[in-house]
Amino acid sequence: MNIEREFPLHVAIWNNDIDKLAELIKHNKDRIEQFDPRHRTPIQLAVCLGRVEAARLLAQNDADCNAVSKDGWNLLQEAIANGNPSLVKLIMKYRNYQRNVQRIRGIPELLRKLKESPGILNGNSSFDSHESSF
Repeated sequence: MNIEREFPLHVAIWNNDIDKLAELIKHNKDRIEQFDPRHRTPIQLAVCLGRVEAARLLAQNDADCNAVSKDGWNLLQEAIANGNPSLVKLIMKYRNYQRNVQRIRGIPELLRKLKESPGILNGNSSFDSHESSF
């Protein structure tokens, strides 16, 4: 197995080569969530190794900041265990941003379902009555 060919982002992170990582991300966006042999994504490896700039670059390129390891640790827990406050702040910032984006994306579907529900938006539903359509 050729590790550099199979896991180029992971190797760049391991070597702390930010310029190489940036170039690889540009041309290998589909590998940003790739698992290495230890079942870690590139951002999980970056956080585990305390590579703040690598983690920042990955987060800025939509790496999943809500990732959970095979041992059940989320990325924020890994950052806290690392003991680097800058890394913790970075992961919290992007994790919260990604969660908000995900919630916002669900709003149009929620509104569509509300519109399709009889009585909810047209005032024909009484939530304080004893009648229930449930």
